[in-house]
Amino acid sequence: MIFNFLLGFVIHVIEIIENLFVGDVSDAFRFNGRTICVLEAFPPCPSIWMPVLQLKQVGSGVMVWEIQLEAIALVIDYFINSGYPTLVYCAAGIERSPLVVAWWLAKREGIPLKSAYEKIRLLNPKIQDRSYWLSPS
Repeated sequence: MIFNFLLGFVIHVIEIIENLFVGDVSDAFRFNGRTICVLEAFPPCPSIWMPVLQLKQVGSGVMVWEIQLEAIALVIDYFINSGYPTLVYCAAGIERSPLVVAWWLAKREGIPLKSAYEKIRLLNPKIQDRSYWLSPS
């Protein structure tokens, strides 16, 4: 269990499937495996940096391009298929990193994105569904 001093609540690294984890930036410092940082800012520790960029849209808030998520999903595939424990992390572990992992689950398991989020939320109820960040199809 890791206490996050910036946010003032306890965050757990959660294993979504075997060798695939979601967490926050403090988890990345302690994780024994491959780490993928999806923050817009440069990672604070050695990690693969694949920022999930939020693009401003007039009248509709923010948007994330699905191609960003698929590129990260390919890296997740590589690490997991190579047998590496893999942590996808963002600042608090409740928005960007769950979006990436939910996208990966949905695409790889052939389930709706909402169902993928529900699987993750069962493991950590603090997860926030950010599927509305995706660009309209």
